[in-house]
Amino acid sequence: MDLLIDGRHLSGFGCSDDDRQQLRSMGFAEVKIDAAFAGARLAQVLEKRKAAYREESDPLFIEWQYENDSASEQAWRDKVAEIKARYPLPE
Repeated sequence: MDLLIDGRHLSGFGCSDDDRQQLRSMGFAEVKIDAAFAGARLAQVLEKRKAAYREESDPLFIEWQYENDSASEQAWRDKVAEIKARYPLPE
């Protein structure tokens, strides 16, 4: 996982205790480590959503625009809701 802490791009870190300890030994405060991991998790979820929208919901959106009917619109909206449920935003 790639992290951004104090303007530094760091890669190759996971969420393990060893990785957190390594970041602490590099002088980063726990609150900054937590924020960096939260930001990285959010970026991962958003990237997965983006790919799913492109592959799954965008074609349905285009179909709705072409068909211009409520069934096509509902299919698109249902797919968007499904993707959001599959990839919920981290709290």
